[in-house]
Amino acid sequence: MRPTVTQDDDDIWLRALAGRDTPATPAALEAQRLRAALLRRAATVIDAVPDSSLERESQLLARARAAGLLPADTRRALPRSWLALAASVAVAAVGLTWYLRPTADELIVRSVADGIVRITAQDPAGQQQQLLTALRVAGLKPHSYQMLGRYGVDADLPAQLTPQLQQLLAHYPLAAAADGSLRVEFTASQPARPN
Repeated sequence: MRPTVTQDDDDIWLRALAGRDTPATPAALEAQRLRAALLRRAATVIDAVPDSSLERESQLLARARAAGLLPADTRRALPRSWLALAASVAVAAVGLTWYLRPTADELIVRSVADGIVRITAQDPAGQQQQLLTALRVAGLKPHSYQMLGRYGVDADLPAQLTPQLQQLLAHYPLAAAADGSLRVEFTASQPARPN
């Protein structure tokens, strides 16, 4: 007849295996013996591992050659594979750099009518956000709108332009209206039509 194992016996066994104090029960004694055996085994395995990772690597390679998993001339073939790997990485890096390069968004001032500067760009929404951010950094409180594919920015400029504002207006190229306001609309540039 087997003894009945209760939840308490399992808890005592697990606590004893973890090295905690437990009452002296058959489950606790069994777990303590198992723990001692595991600790002895771990100590012998740790002592067998070489200190240097290079030494460990050479031992593993020697064992793999002895077992026939690696050819005997692996050392001569290794530099070629490293060269191929390096060439592959270089080609991938150049390809990714070319593919992920930032494209310059050309800004073309098309017209200035009604005091609104109209600019075409590849990414009008992005250009609107850039201008809004730049104006906010310069201390202004610009307003934005979107209407029929046009992305607009309105701002009131101070009477004396700071050097930062002068540089910003020159970058886009923008000029303040006679009333001191700045009104800009960005529209999408048309893709080239095939002939």
